[in-house]
Amino acid sequence: MNFEEFLEKYQKVEVKEFPNSVPQGVLVSVCLQTYQHAPFIRECLDGILMQETDFDFEILLGEDDSADGTREICFEYANRYPEKIRLFLHSRRNNISARGKSTARFNLINNLFNARGELIALCEGDDYWIDPQKLQKQTDFLRANPDFAICAHRPLVLEDGAETPVILEGQRPEVSEFKDLARNGNYLPTPSVVFRNQVPEEGIPGYFLETEILDWPLHLQNSRQGKIRYLDEAMAVYRKHPGGMWSGKGFREHAEGMLRVIGTVSSHFEKDAEPYFSEYAAKLLSQKCLIKFAAGEFDSFNTDFHRLRPKIGYLPLRTTTALVLRRLLSAAPDVAALFNRLRNTSGRPS
Repeated sequence: MNFEEFLEKYQKVEVKEFPNSVPQGVLVSVCLQTYQHAPFIRECLDGILMQETDFDFEILLGEDDSADGTREICFEYANRYPEKIRLFLHSRRNNISARGKSTARFNLINNLFNARGELIALCEGDDYWIDPQKLQKQTDFLRANPDFAICAHRPLVLEDGAETPVILEGQRPEVSEFKDLARNGNYLPTPSVVFRNQVPEEGIPGYFLETEILDWPLHLQNSRQGKIRYLDEAMAVYRKHPGGMWSGKGFREHAEGMLRVIGTVSSHFEKDAEPYFSEYAAKLLSQKCLIKFAAGEFDSFNTDFHRLRPKIGYLPLRTTTALVLRRLLSAAPDVAALFNRLRNTSGRPS
């Protein structure tokens, strides 16, 4: 889908671009989407504007018609930095919904189509960058390594109510590719990502408008064009709070949402990608099953186990054995409940 087709189908109110003097020949476009981020947007913009680079970059600031003062702050910054910021003023009538909930989909896609740089960096209005060399480091890597399509890095995570951010737990592969992203889900936090701009030539796939989230599908699409480099440096902060699209969701709801996304996304890739998506779906369903069994929800456990059965071969033998045992025990709820009590007493994980 090209830009004209996108606008014809989804734009109900024309997007207005605030006057600016950003030069044409930028190397990097920073796509920044914001809505109801008044407490955070200054810190976000300051983190981008402090970047020290030997190239020009632009900030595409998409403001989604906030009612909390965010738009006024965006006007202030666009007036102060007209040579850096291209401010796009959106209407809520253009919003694209997913399962009845409003999203920033139109805002992000509009930014992607308007990006003039060879590379694109992402940031949301409630996240922020903390290393003034972030863009330079990631851009240097991608310029020197044409076989890589994406460069990301470890972020810090700021939990709602916490005073200071903490390092993101868990290891990420230094070098990975499409199959790793498909079989493990999204391990590329939004404020950490820089990727090659392929939108002018390719447009956007139609499924970008169908799926509930866009970051993982976007990274999947880009990773078909090259490898992924993950830098073990904390150069941005990801803010995790109840207002986030996914960050405030419990695991069960998140897993069910991701299973729907897998169902939408997987059909749009080649047949050889199906085993990777099936492996990820199996991991999500197995975790849901174990959680439900431990909670004594045996009927619900059996429902998800039935969904898992066609994909159970993608799981490690140890996990499969644990699930099959619980499936047998669930036929006798009293015995299954006793099994759970004994495990809880022993302190072993469920």
